Amino acid sequence: MLEELISDSFTSPNRHIPFKGITHSLYSVELVRVAIPKNIIFLRNLKELRLQSILYRNKRCPLSRYCDILDACPDLEKLELDAHFIKHPLDQRPVLLAKLSSFGIRGEPWETDNLETILDMITAPSLGLLPTVPL
Repeated sequence: MLEELISDSFTSPNRHIPFKGITHSLYSVELVRVAIPKNIIFLRNLKELRLQSILYRNKRCPLSRYCDILDACPDLEKLELDAHFIKHPLDQRPVLLAKLSSFGIRGEPWETDNLETILDMITAPSLGLLPTVPL
């Protein structure tokens, strides 16, 4: 049974995730510099998710796709992501992650707006208050 999936463009040179199936045992996914497929049902039962520099349709991933991904993972307990996404005015919508207890986000100084957008977008009652640290 597949429990963890790690895909990096260095291990998948075509930048596509080599897995599109559904498994109830998959609890942890790490995606680095790879393309997110249109069908993200394989993310449904995740407890842990790490996204870094992901692509969608061979471009920088739009914020709306980040929302779709997070909506597909309502049971997430641990989330790590970066602020490397394209933001459009109508993309942002609230995402509830009721079980989230660990959250990490990174970004470059020029991505301050994107960092704030992600923090405003996610509702995580189990997380409590997040300390703010200057970039």
